[in-house]
Amino acid sequence: VLTAHLDSRTYGTGPFVRAKQLQPGAPATLTDDNGETHSYTVSEVVTYEKEILPYEELFSQEDPEKVVLVTCGGSYDPNGGWDSNVVVTFVPA
Repeated sequence: VLTAHLDSRTYGTGPFVRAKQLQPGAPATLTDDNGETHSYTVSEVVTYEKEILPYEELFSQEDPEKVVLVTCGGSYDPNGGWDSNVVVTFVPA
């Protein structure tokens, strides 16, 4: 599971600002600490209200290999922040 901000008052645009725009089938390559690359494809992009984010499912190690990206999303309230999370799931290509 990878998490990062959508944006910030301090530094502006965050690293996952385009997460919601990803489409199933989009390719991704991750490089591990040993310099080895691993190819993945987006399997789904889902927005969950924060209260119903399926933590157990996202962190499950029972499922087949996957990479899950989680960031902020939904509507923004200046007094309370984002009301949802965008979750992008990648599976081995």
